Amino acid sequence: MSKKETCGARIATARRKAGLTLQSLADKIGVSKQAVSLWEADDRSPRLDNLRAIASACSVPVQSLIGDAP
Repeated sequence: MSKKETCGARIATARRKAGLTLQSLADKIGVSKQAVSLWEADDRSPRLDNLRAIASACSVPVQSLIGDAP
């Protein structure tokens, strides 16, 4: 059985593929670096508006972050 990728892992992957650091993503979406770090570690879940901002900053569909991408 394969482990399902978490939302935090998908955020981290999208951020790295976009060439962004934790701080640069945080700056782009108007949150703290710690907030992004907590989301990527799955210690906290981002609100939908933040997921939309992350998706926009990383040029990916929101669905790819929440796991509903086809």
